[in-house]
Amino acid sequence: MEQYGVTEEESEQIANILDQTPELLNGFDGLNNTENQCRPCRIRESQKKLRLDSIRAKLSHALRLDVLEQLEDEEDEFGRMERTFIFSEDPPTSLGVEAPNAIYFNISHMENRRVYQAHLWVYIEQRRQYDLPHNVTEMFLYKLVSPGKRLGPPVKRFIKKRKKSIAETAGWHQFDITELAHSWVTDPSSNLGVVVEAFDVNNENLIVLPNGSAGSSGYEPNLDFRTTTALHENRRKRDTGIDCNEQNQFETCCRYPLTVDFEEFKWDFVIAPLHYDAYYCAGECRNEGLSQSAHAAVVQQVPESSIIGGSNAGPCCTPVRMSSLTMLYFDHNLRVQLTTLPKMKVERCGCA
Repeated sequence: MEQYGVTEEESEQIANILDQTPELLNGFDGLNNTENQCRPCRIRESQKKLRLDSIRAKLSHALRLDVLEQLEDEEDEFGRMERTFIFSEDPPTSLGVEAPNAIYFNISHMENRRVYQAHLWVYIEQRRQYDLPHNVTEMFLYKLVSPGKRLGPPVKRFIKKRKKSIAETAGWHQFDITELAHSWVTDPSSNLGVVVEAFDVNNENLIVLPNGSAGSSGYEPNLDFRTTTALHENRRKRDTGIDCNEQNQFETCCRYPLTVDFEEFKWDFVIAPLHYDAYYCAGECRNEGLSQSAHAAVVQQVPESSIIGGSNAGPCCTPVRMSSLTMLYFDHNLRVQLTTLPKMKVERCGCA
C-alpha cells in the first residue's frame, strides 16, 4: 500500500479496523486454484465469464472508479456506505488555527451522506506512573469555532469531559461527536477541527497527537464516521437450491462456485477481502419445475411454432436470491472506507 502514501502508523490503524471487523477476513482462507478439468458445456463457461465481467463492472461503478459524481438515486446501485475511518491530521494552515493540541479531520465529499453516528477515538500511552491531579485523568474535548465579528484565529468551545481512574488511563478512549460531525457535513465551512487534552501535573498532554514521537506511531486520533443511505431490502423466506461443482454437474439450473480475486484484477486499493465467493448460475430450465414465476412456467410450455421468429427463449437460469458484500478499501481521497454492496453473492439459482 506504499503507492497510496500509507504511513506505518496508518497501517497500524488499518490493522485496528480489521480487528474491529473480523468478518472481512473470515471464510476467505485459500483460493481454489484447481484447474477445471471437465468443460462439457461451453455455454456454462460463457456464463461464468459473463458473471465475472459483470461483477468487475458493477464493483468499478459502485466504488466510483468510472464515475465522477454521485447519483441521486444511488441507493440500490451503489450500496450502503457504513463506516469511514478518517485519520487525524494537523489543521490546514488556511484555517489559521493557533490553539495547541488541535487536530483536524478531512471529511470532504461527504456532504450528501446522512450521519447517524460518529466516534472520536484518542489514545493515552502506557506509563509506569502517572502524575495526575487528584489521581484522576480528566480528558477535555473542545470544538474550534469562528471568533465571529472579532478578528483572530478560531477559538475553543467546550463540548464534553471524561474522567478515568489511573488504572483506566492507558489505552483507547472515545467521545461521541455525532452532533458535531453532522454539523460538519451540513456546513463544511464549520469544520475547523477540535482540541483534545488530558494534562498531568506537569501540564503535559497525555493524548497521542499527529506527528508525535516515533514510539506513538499508529495511535493518533481517528474518527469512526458512520453514514447511511437508508437502503430498503426486501427480506424473503430462506429457501434452498441446487449446488454443483466441476465434479458434480447437472444439466438443470444450478449454482456453481466462482471466486473473485481482486489481486487478479490488479485492484491494490482493496484492503479486505482480497477475494470472495461470488458464485454464478448455469444450466437448462425447460421442464425442470424450477420456475420462479407463473409467467416463466407458462412460457416454457409454449411450442416454438407459436412464437414469432420460431424460437422460444423460455426462462433462463438466473440468480433469484443474492446477498451483500462488505469491503474495506481506499477511496479517491485515500480515506479508508467500509462499504456494503448489495447483490454481490449468489445464494440461490432458479429459472425466470
